[in-house]
Amino acid sequence: MSEAKKAAKKKPEWKPAKWRNRCAWCTKIIKPNDPAFAISISLRPEAFQEFAPGSVQPLLLFSAGKTVAMMIVTEDSPAKKAGKDAMFQLCSKECAQKLQVALQQELG
Repeated sequence: MSEAKKAAKKKPEWKPAKWRNRCAWCTKIIKPNDPAFAISISLRPEAFQEFAPGSVQPLLLFSAGKTVAMMIVTEDSPAKKAGKDAMFQLCSKECAQKLQVALQQELG
């Protein structure tokens, strides 16, 4: 197999730092003073036990045909105290609604 074909078959590298200031849905950069929205979810323990608290993980949404950035909450965060395990950062209500629909389709 040629090098070009090997490169084409290779999955794109996940770079968590790229997602710390981006919308999970549309990938727009969210500047420090821009309004931001969040969706938080609870997961089954086996679904995230390998993820480090505070890390950014890819979540493949088959129904939407895309991968979104899921931020694993830290143990001392208000979200964790409220029973949530992960959050998604979004740039607008529209992106939040689209992600909410995709999550409901994917996770039930």
